Amino acid sequence: MIIDIEYALEKIDYEKNKAKQEEELRIASYAFESNEPMIITNHEAKIINANQAFCKVMGYEKNEIKGNNPKIFKSEEHSDEFYHNMWNSILTKGTWSGEVYNKKKNGENIILKATITAIKDKQGNIKHYLSQYNDISEQKLKQQYLEYQATHDSLTALPNRLLLFDRIKHSINKITRHKTYGGIIFIDLDNFKTINDTMGHETGDILLKEVSKKLQETVRKEDTIARIGGDEFIVLADFIGTDKASARNNMQILASKIKGALNNIHTINGYANISTPSIGITLFNNDSFNENELIKQADTAMYLAKRAGKNTIKFFE
Repeated sequence: MIIDIEYALEKIDYEKNKAKQEEELRIASYAFESNEPMIITNHEAKIINANQAFCKVMGYEKNEIKGNNPKIFKSEEHSDEFYHNMWNSILTKGTWSGEVYNKKKNGENIILKATITAIKDKQGNIKHYLSQYNDISEQKLKQQYLEYQATHDSLTALPNRLLLFDRIKHSINKITRHKTYGGIIFIDLDNFKTINDTMGHETGDILLKEVSKKLQETVRKEDTIARIGGDEFIVLADFIGTDKASARNNMQILASKIKGALNNIHTINGYANISTPSIGITLFNNDSFNENELIKQADTAMYLAKRAGKNTIKFFE
């Protein structure tokens, strides 16, 4: 019997390739069913498979998501620009990686570290998209909590000095760019030490929380209220007037509302409230002063209010 050597070699190569492909498929299948959440879509971005890890994280059964576009997981946390940039990266670079907020089946948001890769054939045509995820929700929440603690007052939950100064910097830039006025109101509670000494620190803390509440009810939503220490509060207001006269008038109106609201706190923890606000105001319309200097100006005006008999309003001139 004559053996066709060339045919035999081709058959051996075919068997080898077949075995190799089967091994690669087996490894790919094993990797797909790992603990790392994954989904595969076709070239039209329709889901053709999802592993158990993904279904568990998102709260879906596999048959509930097959055939759907991943838009079913879309949350309201990202802008259209975010998704535009994502797809631009996938189509031009073949991959995208970043943090994404998705919505689980129960409506809760989940924060995922995602890598989306375009899978192409030999001709360079996209055949599938592979999305790999890592649930970082707990890690991000811890990070956000630590950042919140670093920038907010623990008693009133208002921004603290660190966050206030950052917002004043941004405000100075906006005011300078738009050629308008901003203002800072410095509030110090009269007789607060007496309240702490005679009625106890618990009563003082209740008063500070009540002051925080009244301020939030009185100022505009876009204004920043901060507690910078003890019984000292700051209100930062942007875009209060296009000229000095109107800005001064608007800040006077706002400060008078604050004064009236804080005078309206009659009792604290069963005690008659003996505290009133002394209020100082400074205006700014460019970057001639930094945040430290503006706070000092408002503080100076507040001390003028103290010397004028307390429970009054003074401007820094």
